Amino acid sequence: MMPLTPSVTVPHQMALHMPEKIAAADGEKIGFRTSSSELPHWAVDCIGLRSMISLHAASLGLAAPASAPAAPRAPPQQQWLPGAGRSPSYLDGSLPGDRGFDPYCLVALARTRTSVDSGPWAKLDRPTRMVMAQDWEARKKVAWMREAEIKHSRLAMMAAAGWPLSELADGPLSKLLGLPANLVAGGRAPSLLNGGLFDNLGFLGLVALGTAYLELNTLDNVEGLTPSGYLAGDLGFDPLGLGEGKMEHMAEAEIKHGRAAMLAVVGFAVQEAIYGTPVVQQTPQFFKPFFL
Repeated sequence: MMPLTPSVTVPHQMALHMPEKIAAADGEKIGFRTSSSELPHWAVDCIGLRSMISLHAASLGLAAPASAPAAPRAPPQQQWLPGAGRSPSYLDGSLPGDRGFDPYCLVALARTRTSVDSGPWAKLDRPTRMVMAQDWEARKKVAWMREAEIKHSRLAMMAAAGWPLSELADGPLSKLLGLPANLVAGGRAPSLLNGGLFDNLGFLGLVALGTAYLELNTLDNVEGLTPSGYLAGDLGFDPLGLGEGKMEHMAEAEIKHGRAAMLAVVGFAVQEAIYGTPVVQQTPQFFKPFFL
């Protein structure tokens, strides 16, 4: 397929003003009430680029994705790294922990079965697909990715706590109960890199069944098939009422701790695979009280 870039030759003066004119025309459709000279630069750039791609796509016989009524996207927020410019338009800071970080446009990989995921659009690069996505399509992809992130975060937080605890407690408990140790060579926790992860298939089966139950009960909400106002990862589980009156703060704290835990678990696995010793021995200051 030809690269999706404008190839129509226009006079110099007309070319200078074409993005602004197109942006003004599209701006009226999405809610702008100002002239093209009053539009912010990010709006002129984004809307103008989208319009030019649409015009060229029409000349190639590509149908634009189906439109749907949606609220205008908020102006992009500041990037996660100072001096890195503006964040993508689909990351507007509305989600807890959203800092505009998606340098490789991985959100386009979300399997949402929208129009930009099929047909000729699916063959285009990820940034172009997100430019061409309708607002509701972009929001659905972001929500899909946030759902995946929060689930991985919760698993990582449990693993980050369970990994060193298993290495510290497995030996003493095994001796106390007269059972064989479940750790692998060197006293390391079972993992993909250490081995031994699939030695306890019964336990893994129970975990898989519990996970499948939760997935089936939240699938319609995740897919946006029910008008429930569902928030990513919200399973209604708060037996101690810790989130009452401060859900926004708790959601921000959870995603930050989850991201730190994902990095920690990767670090545990790589360290133990390289050095061959338990992580609690490599960095005892983090896992053993100084008085022991």
